[in-house]
Amino acid sequence: MPGFRLLARLGAVLLGLTAGALPAQTAPTRVVNTATLSFGPDAARRTVSSNTVSLDVVRAKRPTSFSFRLLPPGYALTGLKCQATPTVVTTAAPIDAATLARAPRLTALDIHTPLIVVIDNPGDNLDPATRETVSVAVEVGAVRNALLLLETAPDSGVFAGGVPATGEGPPETKACDLPTKRGANITLSFAENDQSLASSSSLLIDPAGYVFDSQTAELIDGAVVSLVDETGAPASVFGDDGVSAYPATVTTGQPVTDASGRVYPALAGHYRFPFAPPGRYFLKIVPPGAYTAPSTVPRETLDALKDAAGQPFILNAASFGGGLTLADPEPFYADIPLDKASNSALLLTKTASVRQASPGDVIQYRIQVTNRGTDAARALHLSDTLPTGLRYERGSTRGTDEPRVSGD
Repeated sequence: MPGFRLLARLGAVLLGLTAGALPAQTAPTRVVNTATLSFGPDAARRTVSSNTVSLDVVRAKRPTSFSFRLLPPGYALTGLKCQATPTVVTTAAPIDAATLARAPRLTALDIHTPLIVVIDNPGDNLDPATRETVSVAVEVGAVRNALLLLETAPDSGVFAGGVPATGEGPPETKACDLPTKRGANITLSFAENDQSLASSSSLLIDPAGYVFDSQTAELIDGAVVSLVDETGAPASVFGDDGVSAYPATVTTGQPVTDASGRVYPALAGHYRFPFAPPGRYFLKIVPPGAYTAPSTVPRETLDALKDAAGQPFILNAASFGGGLTLADPEPFYADIPLDKASNSALLLTKTASVRQASPGDVIQYRIQVTNRGTDAARALHLSDTLPTGLRYERGSTRGTDEPRVSGD
């Protein structure tokens, strides 16, 4: 009897330790335990087994969450891979725990800057001795790709991967590039599984503005763009980390450096103010060369212009000197059209077929416009008022479209 009581107590302790060591999960896990007791001298040692006890344990799923980081200064991404078939799968550049610790958190996202995608996912840390991998879905519009993230260290439960700036990955990964329509959302999501809950994060693509020619749609470098508050004073602007001071005045086509030393690349016609406190602001423009602002070109003409990606420009009151309001973390878009003073010299001549005519005679005449300048003349409108006694013969025009004839 004393031996049985000892065995029973031992079995109870073992079961308690086993059950307590297993966190709960939604899919029941059966824990089976049989205790053994060995006693007696070595030559005649006896072993007695207890009855087997089974226990179903339910472990709660662990939450997951996304975050984004900048690359540490001077850090270069390596190990990026692309699988184009049968489905598109990108393996992000591995990021270890030491690198992640040096990576500043992102407050604003720019697709022209490489970044680190991070998901805290302790539930999928299944093997404490191995750096495991999780798959994240990346969606832009109707396009959906998979992104593989490697654990930062064995048993960390944090999975991270580096992603290059748009169009700047190695050639062999081009097939994995996502469409990057400006103003669209890019959504990252992790699907629920037996260990972890689902999570997602949605970000706007390319929250920046462009300065462009109101006639040709060409992007313009050299325009000085300032963000000012309602008093006209420079706004308080911060970089992508939300902490480092960023210039309130930038020049399109030139790189920008924030107070942390981070360099934002030069892009044609591009200006950007990553982060500013809520408030009402204005964009002040100093155009380069012969350009002027704000544009006086009709809005319907500007709306018909397309950027290099074939998308319409984003125009609002701030594009023409009006105010803009920052009320939430969502980026504000405003492209800025500039008018170029034309160096066109137009000569208009009108020649009749006869010098004298009588009532009922048909008179042919020719109108010719010659540009003697160096710039193209666009959106010309020609109006010809006939003298009293003359009437236009409809359908008689040659060399151009039939004109619109007024009622009088």
